[in-house]
Amino acid sequence: PSLEQTILNYLPQIGGLVLPSYVSLLARLTGLAYWKVIYAPVQGAFTNPFQVWPHDLNEPDFSAVRSKQIETLEQKIVDDEKLKNHLVSVCNDKKGTLTNMVSWGLFRDISVEDYVEAIGPKILRRLMAYLIRPLRSRREGCPDLFVSYGDGVSEFVEIKGPGDQLSLSQRVWLQQLESMDISARVIRVKVLGKT
Repeated sequence: PSLEQTILNYLPQIGGLVLPSYVSLLARLTGLAYWKVIYAPVQGAFTNPFQVWPHDLNEPDFSAVRSKQIETLEQKIVDDEKLKNHLVSVCNDKKGTLTNMVSWGLFRDISVEDYVEAIGPKILRRLMAYLIRPLRSRREGCPDLFVSYGDGVSEFVEIKGPGDQLSLSQRVWLQQLESMDISARVIRVKVLGKT
């Protein structure tokens, strides 16, 4: 098994909800929250009805071009309950739509409300706002796992095997989480019986 799977098998033994953090969680929730921003009718962003994301999604000025829409949306979801209601509404309205921004299977066994509760709306709001500005440069380096222990206690976990070092993007993410006062740690896995 992979290092991530080994840790996934271990962490539930000490309690909590354990989820892969970037691909299956943060980016997908960001895609859901900022759906109207991402799919806004920006000039040149869409040239055919079958696009799963805008042409400029990975461009450095993606969020700058949409700054007004981003600010307007964030003002609407500044309240915790409004954030939850917004995510639920977009999920119900758009579920099944062909997109690379949201994996609908993510909400099959765990509801949007449960994700918001596990992460905490204040933390989730901060992380999504960080991810969307700019989207491309922040898609790498997010810790491997997100663990919610309940009662508002959670952490991000980066897993490193023997000899593995943190990349620059991983260090940036860990520093950013620290600046947001969000718990994060690195778990270093050792191979027993080997020198």
